[in-house]
Amino acid sequence: MMWLSSIQYLVLLLFIDLKSIEANSVVLQFDSSFRMEKNQDFEIHVSFDGKAPIVLMSATSDDSDESVAAATFHDGSTEAFATSEDKVEFPMSIKVTNPEGAKSMVFSWAMLDADNDWWWALDNIVVTGAKLKVSTPVEA
Repeated sequence: MMWLSSIQYLVLLLFIDLKSIEANSVVLQFDSSFRMEKNQDFEIHVSFDGKAPIVLMSATSDDSDESVAAATFHDGSTEAFATSEDKVEFPMSIKVTNPEGAKSMVFSWAMLDADNDWWWALDNIVVTGAKLKVSTPVEA
């Protein structure tokens, strides 16, 4: 973890080879543990072939209830994660629109603007994708 003023930034990178994976078939799954509070933001990014990262998910504390994480996903969908002393575990599954022809991707996770004592823990990270179907010409 690197400390920059009141901003905390955590980065975990996973390099994934996509050469034999079908386009738009990748799913990122992981177990997520956190307790939400004001001034806490999370982001998950993916970058293909070294290009600029795309935000897969961003979450921030809900304005009406600081214990709720209001998440927005890259496809425009939203979800609210209500946290409490007893509710801190949230399994995640995020579809990734890996483009046709992409050879690699890198995932990163960031915890931003967290100037309190809460956390964001990640475990059991699994990335899946459909194998590219290779057709073999048949000679007559």
